[in-house]
Amino acid sequence: MQRQLPMWVTGFANLPLGFFYGFINTTMPLLLSTQGVSVARIATISAIAFSPSFWGFVAAPIVDVGLSRRTWVWIWLTVMAVCIASSVLLTRHLVLFTADLTLGCLATNLFQSAAGGWLAEMVEDEHRGHLGSWYQIANLGGAALFGVSAIFLVRRFEPGMMAAVLTAVLFLVPALILFSLFPRPVSPARSSAVVFGSLFRDLGKILRHRDVLLGLITFLLPAGAFALNNVFSGLGNDFAVSPGWVTTVCGAGVAIACSLGCLAGGPLADRFSRMKVYICAGAATSIATGVAIFCPRSAASYALLVLLYNFCQGINFTALTAIVFQLTGNENPLAATQMSVLFSAANLPTSYVTWLDGRGYAAFGMPGMLATDTLLMMVFGVLLLVAFYKFDPALLRAPRSVEKAIGHSRTAEE
Repeated sequence: MQRQLPMWVTGFANLPLGFFYGFINTTMPLLLSTQGVSVARIATISAIAFSPSFWGFVAAPIVDVGLSRRTWVWIWLTVMAVCIASSVLLTRHLVLFTADLTLGCLATNLFQSAAGGWLAEMVEDEHRGHLGSWYQIANLGGAALFGVSAIFLVRRFEPGMMAAVLTAVLFLVPALILFSLFPRPVSPARSSAVVFGSLFRDLGKILRHRDVLLGLITFLLPAGAFALNNVFSGLGNDFAVSPGWVTTVCGAGVAIACSLGCLAGGPLADRFSRMKVYICAGAATSIATGVAIFCPRSAASYALLVLLYNFCQGINFTALTAIVFQLTGNENPLAATQMSVLFSAANLPTSYVTWLDGRGYAAFGMPGMLATDTLLMMVFGVLLLVAFYKFDPALLRAPRSVEKAIGHSRTAEE
């Protein structure tokens, strides 16, 4: 019998992912912008570095092979720490800097697969909305706090060896302490022939169900992209605010806003359709960015935009997490791979919308970036809601309709 950990401890398994993405989202844009790198170039670097979050699933089966999921977690945590440390030393070599962050993001994706498969064994469905809240508090709140902490270290010690080592230690130590508390995974390691031989057959069973296929299509479209978070910390000059104000808003402010959004998202994801919550949170954010186009460029408008954007992201990501754990189930030997595919589908829009937002900025400045983000999230959110109401309204009425359908499908297979 596995010992039961408090749900907030279990959800904080996502903290290292938040730390690494916080470095990409917050530390990297501010560091590069202070060196004169353009917002459009920063958006391109961010899109490339973030890209393994959607194509990295092709490597995910290796965490179901040979070693235990716990061992794979230690391995990928180490790779992530090394990539963060080396990137601190490469900020003036943008090609190498981009490649280093891309490798680290791939390791992050594989870490999430191993840790997510481990968590799927430990949490029953009735707790997944609650888990989703803490899982995304760790992700989004951790991203904000680590991002500004890394900025402090790099500025305090300059981008040298001491800053690199301290940033890696700041990343690694909390993760090692956290995962030492977790019970050992119960799913045995499997041979590569078994894993790769059954992977596509198993995914095919999921994709044959209409609700799951619609869910994947939803994740692939930009209704929940929230791509502006990848460049907010580099927009200080556009809003005429100081680096200190940017650090405050994107650090403590974002951590609080995201956490509140996650805490609100948990009950919403358990009471209402999780897919509807996911889509509506993105649509609400697009209203905020649309209004921001016409607001004065000031410290107040910058803070309101960033905080509201992140509050809605907290709700959206909590619903996403509940959906993914719902689809994965508990006793699933390929949980790591299936979870990676689902999260990868949801991560793809963040990368390509970041690039498109950068093109909007290059063409029309800040209004162009905000308009691009607004139109993509609003238009596709409305289209998805209309499509669901017309073709599969049950998915928007019953929070667990997807899980029940998958359960029936698996029972039939057995």
